[in-house]
Amino acid sequence: MLTTILATVVVLGVLIFVHELGHFVTAKLVDIDDALASWRHKHVLTVERIIGNKPGTGGSSGAGYLRSRLDLRDVTLVGNDTGGAGLTSKPGPSSAITCPAGAVSIAPGQDIQAKINANEGSTTFCLRAGRHVPTTAYLNPGPGDVFIGEYGAVLDGQNVRAVSFSARHLTVTVDGGKQILKDLTVENFTQHGIEGGGGWTIENNEVRQNGGDGIWLGSVNRNNYVHHNDHGGMVSGFGQSGMLVENNEIAFNNTDSFRDELDAGGKMVAVQGIDYHHNWIHDNYATGIYCDINCYGLNIHHNLVERNAKVGIELTACRADGREPRRRPGP
Repeated sequence: MLTTILATVVVLGVLIFVHELGHFVTAKLVDIDDALASWRHKHVLTVERIIGNKPGTGGSSGAGYLRSRLDLRDVTLVGNDTGGAGLTSKPGPSSAITCPAGAVSIAPGQDIQAKINANEGSTTFCLRAGRHVPTTAYLNPGPGDVFIGEYGAVLDGQNVRAVSFSARHLTVTVDGGKQILKDLTVENFTQHGIEGGGGWTIENNEVRQNGGDGIWLGSVNRNNYVHHNDHGGMVSGFGQSGMLVENNEIAFNNTDSFRDELDAGGKMVAVQGIDYHHNWIHDNYATGIYCDINCYGLNIHHNLVERNAKVGIELTACRADGREPRRRPGP
């Protein structure tokens, strides 16, 4: 009997040791993977600053090739049970989304703002597949306008234009219009990719490689892939209530690596009654989800938040006297 007990204890001890060793090795592998990912980002930034878009000395296309490797993972963990958290479907543009009959067609090379100005509000526009280069610093939609990209439509700021669509410059109340942006790739704007606002629906877009934030939040923000922007991923939403943030992948943002930003993944400011769920927020170079000042009624659930440089979720509220309290990191 004593021999059996001792043998059982030894076996349990070995199993516990192997289990803990597995956790230790896994953690170290992830640390290595994170370090390599950080090195890739800093490498491409250094190359862009030194040689710009010239070919690389090793015969590659240079910075373009290095950027194509940013999503590479050296360590992949399988069998990760997220308990239903994370994405429910693949975000970004979809070939299943098509332009409706009667939409005003905009072909690559046509002046988008001129097309907008030539039509009254509540017009549906179809941006045809191909690369669209705006001729204005920002695009000013009319009230109620809908913009749908044919699969493969790209809005390219060419590192010259400030922002694609912007709610900041509207001459009408945004909530009276409810703009919709869908199925577009938005890239290379010097400030932000999309500046949304209250009443906007922003869904099934890929927003990448912009000089500021990827997306300023609208009222409905769904199925977007927002990555490799110099500053934040999906941010702001200032003063909104009843906002939805659902099934977005927000990854590898704050690529300039110089700022000590809290809003690399998603930062909300002074929002109430928000439903923030089933998003995958990973590998951002600061905090994953952050809500700053006067944030109430937040329903943050079923998100997969991992491998961000700082805390996963951080919330700040205001005290009754209006002063900002100490920040308290989330789990």
